[in-house]
Parts: sequence; structure tokens; C-alpha cells
Amino acid sequence: MTAIHKFTQIVESSLNSDEFALACFLDIEGAFDKASFESFRLAADYFGIDPLLSGWILRMLQHRTLTAELRGTSISMRPVKGCPQGGVLSPLIWILIADDLLRELNNSRIPAIGYADDFTLVSRGKFIDTVYSRMSEALRIVKKFTERSGLSVNPSKIGLVLFTRKRKFVTPSLSFEGKTLQLSSSWKLLGLEFDSKLN
Repeated sequence: MTAIHKFTQIVESSLNSDEFALACFLDIEGAFDKASFESFRLAADYFGIDPLLSGWILRMLQHRTLTAELRGTSISMRPVKGCPQGGVLSPLIWILIADDLLRELNNSRIPAIGYADDFTLVSRGKFIDTVYSRMSEALRIVKKFTERSGLSVNPSKIGLVLFTRKRKFVTPSLSFEGKTLQLSSSWKLLGLEFDSKLN
């Protein structure tokens, strides 16, 4: 099932049940550049990857040399985090790390969809206060994940859309890292725009 299909199914089901569905669209910054080596090791352990193989991958990540050159002067260093963009193993490494977040959110009954470094979380229910409360908890889970993985989310790039057919309601406030998040009437998910009525 594709990310867009899964998202559409969740929201349609919510609308057909006369519920609210609050979708949060966020982007993990520096997914490839900043992910900690420890987060990969923990993910490899969780998935039962042979320690010899995961150790070899870790050594490859830790012992590569990065070189920058400007006007005939070069500087080299070894990275302390991240995996090479464009590297053959990099997408797999990121998927293993990101699965930790998706698993934790889904176990908390917050449907979560990931595509590369883009994540969509959906909190749904009959009562708007409960919907917002669960999304607040989901954002706490995201914050803990980014902190332990050496990553971040830019609050100004978070999108919130409240899908509902109801006409009268008062929306509670929601914040991330001290910044109040504003509702949008629509948002793009993987190039497709969704409005609050799912038109």
C-alpha cells in the first residue's frame, strides 16, 4: 500500500465515521547527515542483523574520510555521525532507524506513515480535545526520537490540517518545541494537495 493510499484511507474512514482527523506533516532534518551511529547500532540489534555485518557497516561509516578542497587547500576529517548521501546502503540504514519512530507511534495508536524523511501522523476521534491531546503525545514521541537519534524537526515546516465535515467546533492549541502550530486549509503530501474536506 502506498503512503498516499494509506493516508487517504485513514482520513476517509474518519470522515465517514463523522470524526475529526488531525494530520501532522513533518520533515526530519538531516536524516542522512545527522543520524547518530548509535541509532543505527540499536536498530540493527532490534532487527537481529548479525553483529559482524552491522559492525562492518558501522566501521565503514565511522572510518571513511571526508575531504573538502578550496583554492588548492584541502582539509580531511572523519565523520562522527550520518551516512553518505547517495550511498548504496544509506537508504536502508535510514529505513532501519526511521522504523523505530513509526513503530513507537503506531504502538501509541497514532497512525504514522513515512516516506524517506517525510512523516505524516494522524490522530482521529469523535472529540476534538482527545484528537489534539493524542497528537500532542505523538509530537512528544517525535521529539524524543529526534533527540536520541541526533536529528531535528523544524517547527516552522510542520503542517497541520484538520479534516472534518463538522461546521462548529473550537480547536485547542498545539505546539512543538515552544512554537504554536497553525492549522492550514490544505497541505501537499508527496506532491498531491489535500484540503480539509479531502476534495
